[in-house]
Amino acid sequence: MGGETILCLDDYSILLDTRSIALRNAGFTVLIADDRSRAENMLESMHIDAILLRDPISAPLAEFILEAKKSKPCLPIVLLTSCPDVSFETDDDRIDVVANSRISSKLLIHLLATLFNWPQLLPVEVSHAVPL
Repeated sequence: MGGETILCLDDYSILLDTRSIALRNAGFTVLIADDRSRAENMLESMHIDAILLRDPISAPLAEFILEAKKSKPCLPIVLLTSCPDVSFETDDDRIDVVANSRISSKLLIHLLATLFNWPQLLPVEVSHAVPL
């Protein structure tokens, strides 16, 4: 296990660069797409374990997310947003996780590790914790 591939979507790829460095340092393979055609090409030609995107995104990338979820319903989608009161309808199955964009890279990695059952990315004390 290890080397999971995260597709980072952002119309301004420079904004996800710091996140991608932290994800790479944690052992992820990181792909960055700043437009729909690149994202489609990567999704079709590579194995993607999860998609990370930043809000707001352009309409073409939003459409890509819809199509990606239709073609690969089990593909986890994580949205980072700066909107404190973001709410998605309960029947909106496009986004699996919404997190504040101010989340530290360390917490983001822990979030991904927990959500997608990648315990090798959690600190020993967290990955071997006994539930109360």
